[in-house]
Amino acid sequence: MEKGNSLCVERIGCVREMVELGVWIGAWSSVCGSEIGAWSSSVCGSELARRCVDRRSELGARWCVDRSLEFGACRCVDRSLELGARRRGVSCDLLDGLWYVTTLNIGPIHDNSLGCGKNLEFRPQVFELKHLKTLSFFKCFVSPKRQPIAIPSNSWDKLGGSLESLEFRSNPGLIGKIPINFGALVKLKSLVLLENVLTGNIPTNIGNLINLKHLILVGNQFVGWIPDSFGGLNELLIYDLSRNTLSGPLPLTLGGLTSLLKLDLSNNQLEGIQVRLVT
Repeated sequence: MEKGNSLCVERIGCVREMVELGVWIGAWSSVCGSEIGAWSSSVCGSELARRCVDRRSELGARWCVDRSLEFGACRCVDRSLELGARRRGVSCDLLDGLWYVTTLNIGPIHDNSLGCGKNLEFRPQVFELKHLKTLSFFKCFVSPKRQPIAIPSNSWDKLGGSLESLEFRSNPGLIGKIPINFGALVKLKSLVLLENVLTGNIPTNIGNLINLKHLILVGNQFVGWIPDSFGGLNELLIYDLSRNTLSGPLPLTLGGLTSLLKLDLSNNQLEGIQVRLVT
């Protein structure tokens, strides 16, 4: 690296993870523009460096280029990578001396969230974010006829040691079933699947997620019985399965959920009364 770039600090963990993510969700198109860019060793050349320097006031950052084969990534000159990313729905935390992506909020659910791109797709790189704690999508998959997309069925177990919150909200183009692999997210505290077009039975192994405090599966097209295994979710505070097509009797295990603050099973086809309880 040239002497002029000597101010570059080591945030290679976080940077490299973002490089590997690239255009995974189609939301990142320009490093220094209105969205965080698709980074790769092929684009981190002098032209990109000049663009970044020219527009550094927009992000409040300066950037430098390290073309080393070891990292093949743009390095950040100051702390603006961390601060700029937080403003744009990405958070990085310092772990064992390196910075890693811990939060991705995609869609306009928060003021600082990443924008959704036009050509959306899931790519396997997201499952390599081994320290990711929060992942959310809001109004990203919006075209059920032109571009329907399903939640990937595999690889969620790779996030089992870190992911605490997973949310898909208001995505009318999100179809398919809940992946059985969700049952491997053993640290999950919040699972929100709200107003999508998900179908099929609710996997019984969701009952293995004993750390869950929020289980919100509202406004989809789920069918079948409510799994008895949900009775083991003793930490639940909010339990909302309303506005689906669930059927059958109420689980006998329901009475064991003594921590509940909200229970809503209304607007289904359950036998007996339609349950809605808020305390």
